[in-house]
Amino acid sequence: MTTFDPPAQTSIIIAMYQHNRAIWPRFSNKINVIAEYMTFDLAPETVTRTSLKRLKVGSLVNLERSLRMGDRLSGHWVQGHVDGVAKVIELKSNQDCYDLLVNLEDPKLRKYFVKKGSIALDGISLTIHDIQANMLHFQIIPHTWSVTALSDVKEGDLLNIEVDILAKYAENFSVNR
Repeated sequence: MTTFDPPAQTSIIIAMYQHNRAIWPRFSNKINVIAEYMTFDLAPETVTRTSLKRLKVGSLVNLERSLRMGDRLSGHWVQGHVDGVAKVIELKSNQDCYDLLVNLEDPKLRKYFVKKGSIALDGISLTIHDIQANMLHFQIIPHTWSVTALSDVKEGDLLNIEVDILAKYAENFSVNR
């Protein structure tokens, strides 16, 4: 990774302008970065709209290289453009998964979500298991739990939300016909 290659960090696409001894995985979402430091410039909008203010030294974050032209696409498109945040209401371990319940901080985002639809939470593409009012329920499989920063999340934490871009385009086309 070179200076200005923008990694998607906890669902936020930001340009890194300085790093020291970083090792980046090529085809993995797993946090496998060894670095003494990484430096990012943040616009005021980024700080206001995202959950970055919750991070402390030592916090786990999800880092992923930007998609390059010609790379394989799978799952849903995650761009790194944060639309809002959700507060973790409940997080519990079950036999086969982790149940995660979050509350949308901005109720206007609710219209973009459907049961069994896609969403990115902190840059992690997830399927919505259930919806009740402004609450979204997810069932996180053990693999996703172990290779992302979700294992560091606690009740009360804020997570970045990225709405599926196709939902935004569908709304735009229907409104501007």
